[in-house]
Amino acid sequence: MSSLQTRLVLSYALVILLALTITAASLYGLAARRNLQESMNVLLGQAQSLAAFAARNPRAAGVVAAEGARTPGLLRLASRVIDARIVVVGGDGQAVAQVPDSEQPLSPALNRLVREAVQGRRPVVRHVRLAANRSLLAAAVPLAVAAGDARILPAVEDLTLVLVRTEAGVRADVMSMLRPLVGAGLIAGVAALALGAGLARGVARPVRHMARAARRLAAGDFNARVGGPPAAGELGELATAFDHMAARLGQLVRELAADKELLEAMVTGLGHGLVAVDGAGKIVHRNPRADVYLGAGGMHAGRPSSGLDERLVELAGQASRDRRPAAAELETAGRLLQAVATPLDQGGAIIVLQDVTSTRQLDRMRRDFVASVSHELRTPVTAIQGFLDAIREGVARDPDQQARCLTVIGEETARLRRLIDDLFDYAKLESGQTSFRFEALDLVPLLRHALASIAPLAAQGRIVIGAELPATLPRVIADRDRIIQVVTNLLTNAVHFTGEDGRVTLRAWQEDDSCHVEVADNGRGIPLDQLERIFDQFYRGPDRATRRSGGTGLGLAIARQLVEAHGGRIWARSDPSQGSVFTFTLPLAPSPSAPSTLTKS
Repeated sequence: MSSLQTRLVLSYALVILLALTITAASLYGLAARRNLQESMNVLLGQAQSLAAFAARNPRAAGVVAAEGARTPGLLRLASRVIDARIVVVGGDGQAVAQVPDSEQPLSPALNRLVREAVQGRRPVVRHVRLAANRSLLAAAVPLAVAAGDARILPAVEDLTLVLVRTEAGVRADVMSMLRPLVGAGLIAGVAALALGAGLARGVARPVRHMARAARRLAAGDFNARVGGPPAAGELGELATAFDHMAARLGQLVRELAADKELLEAMVTGLGHGLVAVDGAGKIVHRNPRADVYLGAGGMHAGRPSSGLDERLVELAGQASRDRRPAAAELETAGRLLQAVATPLDQGGAIIVLQDVTSTRQLDRMRRDFVASVSHELRTPVTAIQGFLDAIREGVARDPDQQARCLTVIGEETARLRRLIDDLFDYAKLESGQTSFRFEALDLVPLLRHALASIAPLAAQGRIVIGAELPATLPRVIADRDRIIQVVTNLLTNAVHFTGEDGRVTLRAWQEDDSCHVEVADNGRGIPLDQLERIFDQFYRGPDRATRRSGGTGLGLAIARQLVEAHGGRIWARSDPSQGSVFTFTLPLAPSPSAPSTLTKS
């Protein structure tokens, strides 16, 4: 018998035993009370009958009054017949006769019973409790009351007949009644236990099957099922649910295994290096690319992360402590690696390594190229300047020729200088060497200044420039010269790409926590496929009209760098049939107090 079945059977046994005990106690109490009441009624009837016979029969009256030699014998006979003690009490409360014989006086309880009967002139029966846990049934009948309307002899008029019976007989009667009930209860208990054992076995069997299936499932056998005969009720539903759970769990494990295999294939084929470090500082995984970048000598799964470069160990610890990604660059084995450590919820971090050697080399080559071009462009500028000096000194004597040369040379000189300035500005921005002097500024005067500076250029092309500016705007945090440079670049760009009789409009407004500045024109617009590239360096568009505009291809790229350095953003939208709109934002100053300056390089 299994442990569960044993516990169930013992539970049934305890419940049955408790029920039988309560039933037996209830029946015993009910039978005892009923038998006691019946015994009291019988005793009272016997006392009334005996008293009435003694009060009405002169011969019996003499016996009761203890007259004559036959008195003890007659009283003993009556006592044996009714199975009770007979006491005749006189008017003074003393016993006139007692059968069986006794010299002891009446107990106080019996005296009270006699007084109650005499005073109340009525028969009285009581369950009298004595000392030492003894109790009696006593009935007292005054002979005068028992005689009724009949004539009573004077000798017995003041006497009271008392019948006393012990309670032992009553208990014996009760026990004789209970024995069949106890026997029936025991038979019922045995039958109930047998039935309970059968029920317990029926409950324990499917539970044992489920336990066996659960152990197989825990051991990795996802084909385990409860099996056995189907159970009814909740146990059957539980077994069905268990089988469904086992099937679903097996499916999930297979899916997880497939996902793990796919993930391992992706990590293995990843173009970047990957190293996973747990909370205890041990390497738990790395892919082949990480072995190539860092060398496989000290990198083995399960080993402490001390096998890694100490800078990577520090980076992983920083990400794990701060609970946010941390990035750093390190040079190892002739490579420049960009390392990004992402913390894990359970502790540790995943480090992704990207080889940025080629990218950094290209960046350096581009910066070097810009610097070289700028340097080389100074030579023709110097030559042009010398040529102008020669003309000024009279080498070119023809006035018309001198004028034409001077005009062309002046235009080229200005153009070359603009190119040089743009190249230097962009190179400095890219290298992070540009200095900014941030302060709280009123934006409207700056915009009007930039608009005024571009007015002559607009007048040459018969282009109308206008402004839609509010009287005041919230102050912004910006570098005065750099913002004027951005607005001038945008206005110049708009003038160059707007035909004669066109219009360029400058607008500004506040929106949320920033100020917006917008330059709109009604020129030929920008093709949609080129809109995302216009902020790239040296991009001037594929069409000839764009290239003949004289731009360097760096104005918008410089504007984007300057705006982003201010914490703003810049974008463009265009409709080839309606023109272009360039917009950028600047952050508002924190308070309208006196401007504070901040220099940033």
